[in-house]
Amino acid sequence: VSSQVTSALESASTLQSQGMVVLLSIVGFHQDAGWSCFPTQAAADAFASQVSNVISQYGIDGVDIDDECSNGPTNDVSLIMATSGILANAPVTITKALWNDIQYFKARWHGTKLADNLAAGWEMSYGATDCYGILSPYVKEGMDPLFLCGGAGATADFPQSAITQLAQCICNNQYGGRVV
Repeated sequence: VSSQVTSALESASTLQSQGMVVLLSIVGFHQDAGWSCFPTQAAADAFASQVSNVISQYGIDGVDIDDECSNGPTNDVSLIMATSGILANAPVTITKALWNDIQYFKARWHGTKLADNLAAGWEMSYGATDCYGILSPYVKEGMDPLFLCGGAGATADFPQSAITQLAQCICNNQYGGRVV
């Protein structure tokens, strides 16, 4: 772990004292590994144990899953196994960056689905204007619409009309918000 990550984790209590929830975002980092790549329950449990140890050591509130940069072979129940393992160790907050991953929400493992283990999700299309089209599949699989956000681009080439249209869609459908 880099000194920057350690420093950020060590500042968690300062942020929490100001009323903030502190989550560690873990990304696959373009390697043949990631949240969706655990081939067995034992592998997912080992990872969950490591994550739980970091949560406990630094007193953070939970973890945010960013699996968009994982390159390894996927297993549709991998995320459920890993998040179930983390929650078995402590009742923490788990959120997920959502991107082209509805198959993980349709999967079931020992009667559990991924939505059962998540507090919130952030859809990362950053170009869609139809929030219902990108978020309703997650609602269908058990996510609470109030804890789902749609992604809007923040670059000069992303038209203001698209940002406005997405915001209107989010309000009209009573989703939680948007990510920029």
